[in-house]
This record gives sequence, C-alpha cells and structure tokens, in this order.
Amino acid sequence: SELRLLHSASRRNDWSLWLNEAGLDHSEATSGTLLESRDLAIQAAIAGMGVLVIDRRFVEQEIAAGHLIMPDWPILELDTGYWFVRSPNRPISRPVSAFKTWLLEAAG
Repeated sequence: SELRLLHSASRRNDWSLWLNEAGLDHSEATSGTLLESRDLAIQAAIAGMGVLVIDRRFVEQEIAAGHLIMPDWPILELDTGYWFVRSPNRPISRPVSAFKTWLLEAAG
C-alpha cells in the first residue's frame, strides 16, 4: 500500500515539489492529511500517521533520538529564505538596528 502523506498547511506544495524532483507520482500529492502547523505534522509522523517531507534541520533532534528515520531518498534543495522587514514609516530604533547588524553578520 502507498505511504500516507502528511502536509503542513504552510508548506502545501512541498510534496508535489519533492515527488516531481524524484520522478514519482502519489495519489495524495496534493490531498493527503493536512495539519495546521509544521510541529503538528512532525508529531503526526512520530505517531506513525504518515510520512513527512521537511527541512531536515527541523527534525534533527527527533532523528537523533530515534523517533523519526530519514530514508536514503533524494534530497531536494529549495531556493527559499527569510527576510528582515520593518515599517518604512518609523525610524529604526537602536535595538532593531543592533539586531539587524547581528542578523546580517550571523547570516554572512
């Protein structure tokens, strides 16, 4: 039988992207079990409700503890990131400026 696919509401396209990259098809590519958050999707995978495609950095502890396994399947690198945004209508405060400087140094 096919594995049940778990989807996080904020990352609904991840399975489609991964299946396409792997050259595979699955009946639940866009319709599997939808969970409201990444954390709930991880807990559902730990509970054995299905399989999850996720950035492995979010499940390192669960893998190390043996709660999840990562099969030797293709790894898809996505071109995604985070953005620092603030209101252009307010002057940048000293704490926000310090945080921005730290963030850019840490990311650099």
